[in-house]
Amino acid sequence: MPDIMKKFLFPFFLFILITSSLSAQEVILKKGRYVLRETGKPYTGIYRENDPENKLVSEISIKNGLLDGNTIVYFPSGAKKEERAYREGKKHGTWTNWTESGVKIAEAGFIDGKKDGAWFVWDDEGVKRYDMFYENGQKKGTWIIYDAAGKEISREEFK
Repeated sequence: MPDIMKKFLFPFFLFILITSSLSAQEVILKKGRYVLRETGKPYTGIYRENDPENKLVSEISIKNGLLDGNTIVYFPSGAKKEERAYREGKKHGTWTNWTESGVKIAEAGFIDGKKDGAWFVWDDEGVKRYDMFYENGQKKGTWIIYDAAGKEISREEFK
């Protein structure tokens, strides 16, 4: 590598290292809001939580100190465990759960913090066990329960 490149690259990488460590401020939860520990100002961005072994536990989308967007939670193996949706700190959108092997076991909907829309639950083998519906936090429509073979065993109507 030519000397001129060495002279340029070393200061460049040093600058990147220093600025990235300065910008990587610690985010804490204080009075229901995610804030920067140093300044107390509301945090905006993707916050990544790691366990004591530095494995990724979750990636949280935050806007003005509140959960806003998708939050992803991981198993210790690194497989996706949950995906949650928020808007302005409230549950809003689709929430999904998986087993560690990747089988979807739950899907639920929320609007402005209330249960809303279709809800499904599958067992660890991927067989649908529950089919439910909510509207504005209240049970609505036809709710169905299935056995381990996927055969309907119960049906109830909610108005």
